[in-house]
Amino acid sequence: MDLERGVLPILNGALEETGATVARFILLSTSGNRVQRVFSSGKEDVEIANIAALDRDFSKALRRRRHRLVIQDLSETKGPASMAQPLQSVAVFPVRLHNDTVAIFWVGADQSDAFDEARVNFLSTLANQAAVLVENARLFQAAEGGRRRLAAILASTTDAILVIDSRARLLLINPAAQRVLEVNESAYGRLLKNVDIPEPLKTAVLRSDEEQQAVEVPLEDGRTFYASIAPILDPQGLMAGKVVVMRDVTHFKELDEMKSDFVATVSHDLRAPLTFIRGYATMLMMVGDLNDKQHDYLDRILEGIDQMSALIGDLLNLRRIEAGVGVRQEACRLGLILVEAVDTMRARATNKGVMLRLDPAEGAPTVIGDCTLIRQAVSNLVDNAIKYTPAGGQVNVGLDVTDSEAIIHISDTGIGIAPEDMVRLFEKFYRIKRRETSDVQGTGLGLALVKSIVERHGGRVWVDSEVDQGSTFYIALQLPDEEEKADDIEVEG
Repeated sequence: MDLERGVLPILNGALEETGATVARFILLSTSGNRVQRVFSSGKEDVEIANIAALDRDFSKALRRRRHRLVIQDLSETKGPASMAQPLQSVAVFPVRLHNDTVAIFWVGADQSDAFDEARVNFLSTLANQAAVLVENARLFQAAEGGRRRLAAILASTTDAILVIDSRARLLLINPAAQRVLEVNESAYGRLLKNVDIPEPLKTAVLRSDEEQQAVEVPLEDGRTFYASIAPILDPQGLMAGKVVVMRDVTHFKELDEMKSDFVATVSHDLRAPLTFIRGYATMLMMVGDLNDKQHDYLDRILEGIDQMSALIGDLLNLRRIEAGVGVRQEACRLGLILVEAVDTMRARATNKGVMLRLDPAEGAPTVIGDCTLIRQAVSNLVDNAIKYTPAGGQVNVGLDVTDSEAIIHISDTGIGIAPEDMVRLFEKFYRIKRRETSDVQGTGLGLALVKSIVERHGGRVWVDSEVDQGSTFYIALQLPDEEEKADDIEVEG
């Protein structure tokens, strides 16, 4: 891999085999127009006249010829070669890579006719070996340069980065990750399950699926990190490992908490005025007859009050769920929850001309949680699917079961979601702004509520979608183990 350590044995071998006076290796620049570096070996106390000019002359000659040059009597030549005392004969070889001459290898002797056919063939073999050496050295330098650049980037970034291989062994952990997780390089090569890192991060990384995922990682010091986990695929498309990038979102969590507190306080304080407004609005008809225009205005006032009441209710529910207040732990039969959620939305789907279908599911999985909240999460997604599906479209609700999870899916044939919108889809108050959605009513809290409910139950929610091709939302909930099932049966009994 080191060019100097590899070239010198080649030069010494050429001298030893041929009995020559000097052996030179001229490394050319990338363009091939100038000498970049010279390696030389020869008999001690032998000074060769014009040797630098000889290097340039041979380099120029072989760039044109691209074939070996053997001169058995230098006295018959012109130029620097004729004055290269005490040399009498030379053999010059191009060192070629991918049809380009990258170096010149030449050997000079102090007697005429020093290079017979056997010696020329031997030196030609050495030139071929030198070409392999140059290529290896260049590849190593390129790889080493890339490694150093990557190391500099990893060392300077404030994001914590971990890399594991296909066997879940720790391959890399940058300085930021070492500080955050209090893990040093001595953990390299160890199985990740045996490395002392936060359990939520370890569980997410060791998950067997190959999908990109994200998880919040709370630390003991009160900080919160957002970890993005992505698979590393080899050229055949097989998973070669995973890379984890962790970013400190503590400040954003604090801001979000402050915003939630403010919104919850304002929402609570708005309930009383809205109650007064509704009460006095409904009493207007008791104090006198209203004309048609006044009735229309009154209906609009009451409709606005209903919308504001719904918004306030969602805000307070969201706050309550995030705080974990009043969240029950009971056995929830998902099959029954899906039937109830779909049945409550059938009238809305029929009025819009959308076909709502509940796919049959094998078995009746049970999860532990708040049945009312889970039903609300499913209903919100079904309601969204109906809203964003044009008349004549279809919404399908189904359930799949794996060894450890029950996965609810709600798919539609609606307008779809653009990639830039999917990033913020579950944020509070975020709504997609498109021409097709201008007449769709909503508060931007439905999906945020779904996310909070699912995460409160230790599950995951995500979406697959393409613009104008429809969307599929997924809710994955952990199935209880046998011990939890037994405890639940005992409580019910």
